[in-house]
Amino acid sequence: MRLPHGVDSLGNRGLPLVFGIGFLVRSIPEILAFPFPIGFDTVHYAAVMSRFTVWPHWSSFFTSSWLLYALIVPAYWLLRTDAFLLLKMVGPVLFGMNTAGIYWFARAKWVKTEKKGGSAGLDSLLGT
Repeated sequence: MRLPHGVDSLGNRGLPLVFGIGFLVRSIPEILAFPFPIGFDTVHYAAVMSRFTVWPHWSSFFTSSWLLYALIVPAYWLLRTDAFLLLKMVGPVLFGMNTAGIYWFARAKWVKTEKKGGSAGLDSLLGT
């Protein structure tokens, strides 16, 4: 995908760079609070992970948000590491993916409208 001149100065390095910036920004509270969990939900997620249960009953598939559980329960089962340590990594990774996704969509917007000036990288960082 070729962008108009001046639209995005990051080039092909943009997606990993924006992911890395989002990851680092979200890692700061996790590093400062180490080894303690941040928030009540982290303790709840660790309890769910230790039971190896994505959804406890088939009806919760339609009535609850289970996507995070579908990611962290298999990761915990495969890695067999400390649940809190895994959760300290999942938050920054998901935030980095969110930042990269906003960058990707902002970059597509700039290509579609062919606006001059601005930066998709700046848009993604401001959007998060």
